[in-house]
Amino acid sequence: MFVFIIKLKQVVALTFSFLLVLAPTPLVYALPQGQHGMQGIQGIHTANQTMNVTQSANRAIVNWDAYNIAGGETVNYLHQTGAVNFSVLNRVTGGNIAQIYGTINSAGNVYLINPSGIMIGSSGLINVNSFIASTLDVTDGNFLAGGSLTFKNIDSGEFGSITNLGQIKASGGDIYLIAQDVNNEGLLSAPNGSIAIAAGYQEVMLKDSGEQRLFVRVKRKVEKEEAVVEEEVVAEEEPVVAEAPAEEAEVVVDLDAVEEPDAEVVAEADPEPVVEEAVAEEVVADTYEDVWVSVDEIKSGDLGSAPAEIEGEIETPAEDSVQI
Repeated sequence: MFVFIIKLKQVVALTFSFLLVLAPTPLVYALPQGQHGMQGIQGIHTANQTMNVTQSANRAIVNWDAYNIAGGETVNYLHQTGAVNFSVLNRVTGGNIAQIYGTINSAGNVYLINPSGIMIGSSGLINVNSFIASTLDVTDGNFLAGGSLTFKNIDSGEFGSITNLGQIKASGGDIYLIAQDVNNEGLLSAPNGSIAIAAGYQEVMLKDSGEQRLFVRVKRKVEKEEAVVEEEVVAEEEPVVAEAPAEEAEVVVDLDAVEEPDAEVVAEADPEPVVEEAVAEEVVADTYEDVWVSVDEIKSGDLGSAPAEIEGEIETPAEDSVQI
């Protein structure tokens, strides 16, 4: 049970006043709308400003066209048998940011996925067992099967940010925020679990158990074996130049013994090409491979990442170490 905040891109802690300028105006009346592609859901009932989502399976999925909760509105996630520690995946497909200024209640685990971003306003309150918010997506099959979950940037484009100005309380489990950028100026409370923020990663894995649960996929440099490249170099042919003697010697010629030559004979040197010895060069190619890296490796600085600076209040068990 630890709190780790890890980043690839810089996680920016914006001032409260600046965030209020950027934050959308709270909606007068909203509640999630346009439910479709449901699995494991018994029914959804709305009365006045309250929506009850009741599931029949321990793992359920609801896709929404829009996911907004205005101030004074409440969404309750229930299980038909009254079971606890059940899980529901809410996926927003309409292309607009999810705005939460009201309340979410659940005795189970609530997943909220929206590639366009998630805003939890200053009046927003989330009371659940565990809360996982992500702008990376997970497949239905992966979620329903349980076990480790892999969140990916499916469209390979820019994915949204998560901003929390309100209160996120996980009474019995964990809080995980996964996005391109994560800004927290509110309360993150997990008295019996862990809190982690992963910002800027294209792929994140959340294991279902173990001391280390959050992993990110990164490119790590791999040293390859040294390769030897040999190259033969052939020099250009050089003419042979006869040098004159340094000093002239006295020559006595017997004219009677000299015969007229039949033909002029010119002797030319037949130069051989000069071949230099092969030159060996050592070439070390830097290559990279995709690997899963745990939070421990990230926070230790092995990959050159530094802890992010996040404002706001974070509550965890007293015996836990908090690194921000």
